[in-house]
Amino acid sequence: MKKNESKLNITALVIGAIVICLLLGILPPGISVLASVPAGHTGILTTYGKVEETHLDPGLHFKKPWQKIIRMDNRIQTMRIAAGSKNGTTDDAIETKDRQLIPSYEFEIQYQLNPEVSYKVYSNYGSNYEKTLISSNALQFIKEVFSRYSAD
Repeated sequence: MKKNESKLNITALVIGAIVICLLLGILPPGISVLASVPAGHTGILTTYGKVEETHLDPGLHFKKPWQKIIRMDNRIQTMRIAAGSKNGTTDDAIETKDRQLIPSYEFEIQYQLNPEVSYKVYSNYGSNYEKTLISSNALQFIKEVFSRYSAD
């Protein structure tokens, strides 16, 4: 009888250890059910590459083992936009209202990603959205503003 009790205790111990490992997220490497999003960031949940239409606030989150969390920075960031005349060309020049060219310039802009729409930004532009979204729109805006004023 003691042999059967011993086998039952070992089986119960093994099952208990497996349950505890699953609850704590301790699974084989590469598989996890827990993920953390650091302060100042938003988590974007993807399932097999498909972006879920929600965002995760900073903290610890449960996820399915086949889901992935991409972290997007929501802190205020700074971007420098600079250009100068290259070999006498004015490809990057800004034109004023009186058609004067400003061949070289340097601007610094600050921006912050809204956590509520971060999944849309990731879905449409990816995690490197700064170059495709921020930089191009900021340069277009700068050129538009300068075109309203004369160089005087």
